[in-house]
Amino acid sequence: MADEYVEVSVELTLDGAPTEIRRSLQYGRQNKVVLDGDEFPVGEFSDGILHKLGWPILSIPKGIQATTATELTPLTFRSVLRHIYRNEDSWTQFADKEQEFLRRAVISYLLGFAPTRYSNHDFELAAAQRRLAQAQAAEREVHDSTDRAVAAVCENLQLPTPRSEQQVNSIRTDLRAELDAVVRQRSQLTREVQHLVARGRQEGDAGAVSHGYDATLSHQYEQATQSLTTTAETVAGLEQVLTAHMQSHNTVRAEIARMERLLASVDIFDSLPVRLCPACEQKIDIHRDHPEGTCYVCTQPVTEDQRRRRGELEKRSLAAEADDLQEVIARTSRDLDQAKRPFQLA
Repeated sequence: MADEYVEVSVELTLDGAPTEIRRSLQYGRQNKVVLDGDEFPVGEFSDGILHKLGWPILSIPKGIQATTATELTPLTFRSVLRHIYRNEDSWTQFADKEQEFLRRAVISYLLGFAPTRYSNHDFELAAAQRRLAQAQAAEREVHDSTDRAVAAVCENLQLPTPRSEQQVNSIRTDLRAELDAVVRQRSQLTREVQHLVARGRQEGDAGAVSHGYDATLSHQYEQATQSLTTTAETVAGLEQVLTAHMQSHNTVRAEIARMERLLASVDIFDSLPVRLCPACEQKIDIHRDHPEGTCYVCTQPVTEDQRRRRGELEKRSLAAEADDLQEVIARTSRDLDQAKRPFQLA
């Protein structure tokens, strides 16, 4: 229709008053409807025409039973109009295709008792009951999780698990008293340390303070801890590198052994005489006439076997790689022993 028409319009008489409804089919304005000069979106047309007709605007439960429906849906002017103007030959044919809850609502609407029937008190009550059940379930979950958290905290602190608010308040009071005692003790120790440091400065001793307190111990301990951490990381890294080099060396040695077996197999198969044709299994006479420099089986030119030369070259290359890895392993082992020496002295 949009390809053939610009817009569609209809003129009606509503309660004795002429009314015009226009719907544009042009691109960009297809979602607009004009009712007596007032333009509004298509989704608001139903409420507008129902208000113009003086008909009630209702929402109905989306289900036959209001108590089990999960949402409300508007009863639109289109739903009512489709029961009056339809393509089917009879209302029965159309009604059989309509959803049960919508068909009942339209019939009640046309008979005039839909506003009373669809006051939706039952739906609202059922929805409130569902929300209440969800809130109660959430409350139970909160209580259970709180009980588990409190029990875990009490178990870690080696405290009795409280079963009432009075017990919680009592435990809180005890913990507060212990915390205050710890804070007072820490404050006292801080004042004593500050007093000792002040006396040491007054005596002009920058390295050590009287009564056996050394102000540089904290800094020395921090440096020692950092050095120990760095050394441990270095040792762990060297151990990983040494393990990787040893694995590589073992792999190279295995390749050298494989090349030795390959060279041995060349000698073995080179000395085997050919007595049968591999295709037809006929006996072959090695003394039969054949061109010089050719195979007496297939008479193809015979070239020098390069397998041994290539194998020896690969073996020398692997041996050189194995020597390099052995040197790297020895150097890494020395570095690892040197890095472990502080731990051994400690």
